[in-house]
Amino acid sequence: MTANLDYFSILVLGVSALCSAEASENQWRSECVGRLLVDLPGNASVAGISPAVFREELLRPSQSIPFEFPDGQRASGVRLLYKGELLISNKLDDAQKDSIGTAFAISREAVERRLAQQRTDGAGISKVEVLAGLPHGSRAWYTESSVRLLVNIGEHVLFTRLAAAPGEPSSSEMARRFANNISYRPIFHIPAQAGLCLPHAFIGDVDPGIRNVAAMYKLVDHPDVTIYLKDSNAASYEGKVRALNAEPKRVNENFWAQYQLGDSVKHIVSIEKSDVHFSSFSGPANGFASIAQIVRKTGERDFGYIGVHRGDPARKDSVDVELVILTNADVAKSRGIVPVSKVYFLELVRRLSATLRFKEK
Repeated sequence: MTANLDYFSILVLGVSALCSAEASENQWRSECVGRLLVDLPGNASVAGISPAVFREELLRPSQSIPFEFPDGQRASGVRLLYKGELLISNKLDDAQKDSIGTAFAISREAVERRLAQQRTDGAGISKVEVLAGLPHGSRAWYTESSVRLLVNIGEHVLFTRLAAAPGEPSSSEMARRFANNISYRPIFHIPAQAGLCLPHAFIGDVDPGIRNVAAMYKLVDHPDVTIYLKDSNAASYEGKVRALNAEPKRVNENFWAQYQLGDSVKHIVSIEKSDVHFSSFSGPANGFASIAQIVRKTGERDFGYIGVHRGDPARKDSVDVELVILTNADVAKSRGIVPVSKVYFLELVRRLSATLRFKEK
């Protein structure tokens, strides 16, 4: 199924006539996020987890996992969820892989000691088992309640913790299927088979399930531009407040409100906002998009766009989608690069948002 989105048939008036030579000079290529496709101009880097943070997460898991670009710039809002939380590293050398492998073993030993103490106290009978025979040099260990899996994918590693729900295969069987069906995926490579695209990885469809996949990209030629795309199953919300906060218009409002709370922003200037018709995705036409100018206390002026589509949870193939495109002039200037112009930004948003579509398989 192919589906095109034109976020700006209503939102941006007249920008199409301003076709920027700068926005057109780069070759646009398709990239996949979750089960979606989007076209990006030129080369881009994608955010992952640094070696030090990855190791720390194995030893002392946190509630908020910081993703960042290879150059160290933070990538807020990135989360990968499919059967369990997924951690994917940035590029690693052999020593860094070994360090992460050691942390994985230490985390197993810590659980073994805790369970041994529980058995001594008569409080539990669970024990740690090692899952052998996995491909790609993968390692896994499990208890009766969950399994932890570390997979080598190219020059990266992926970690997840899986727990089987009633009626599903055991956690250890889920881990084996996961390891057998994950593969390395370079950026801009679109696998022909059905499955889920992650940064640096692809999971073939063996256990289709709930997903919440967000990725963030930074343009190489314009490092002041970041692009965030989230693909998830259409969600339902309990309670009026939660349902209201999930409405596309409220998501837009809350997104811009967060900037007003920061120390670096003087004020937000609305450029345009409107309901938008997401006719290509199944479910009700429930979308909202907005563009704003971000005036910083330093005097710099950046630009931002957010487009949100809320799907129909009653339909199996319906999705929730969020697309955010932001500029940060300070990043460009710190590298001796001229920040992108307003005309370039508007043309970029118009062209990029119009390419958003489903992956055919």
